[in-house]
Amino acid sequence: MLQSMNVMVYVDDVEKVAAFFEQAAGTPRADEKTLIDGSKTISVPILPEASLQFYSRAFIQKYSPEVMLNSPSIMFYVDDLASAHARLLQMGATVNEIVLVGNQQTFNFADPEGNWYAVAEKNV
Repeated sequence: MLQSMNVMVYVDDVEKVAAFFEQAAGTPRADEKTLIDGSKTISVPILPEASLQFYSRAFIQKYSPEVMLNSPSIMFYVDDLASAHARLLQMGATVNEIVLVGNQQTFNFADPEGNWYAVAEKNV
């Protein structure tokens, strides 16, 4: 079952945009990580179970070009990643393999119109 939502937004200046949303939402960043290329990803909670997570456009272009769109990418968190992956495959969706990103397993899938989404196992 879905537990929460994280909207991934691709920007040119992660720090600047994250600071704006921290101020706008009135909440401090919940998470900040340095990625493999040295860029940052910063997550700012906007609701109890929903966050905006900002990534550098350059990072996404290099490491996930299939999701490099002008619109945000949606990440869903689930209790059982393998079951979610298998279910989407059974539905006939285009589904990438499960990969390890940092210390979290994740995969991407496309909807029938070719819009890409990410799924990760909820860290408990």
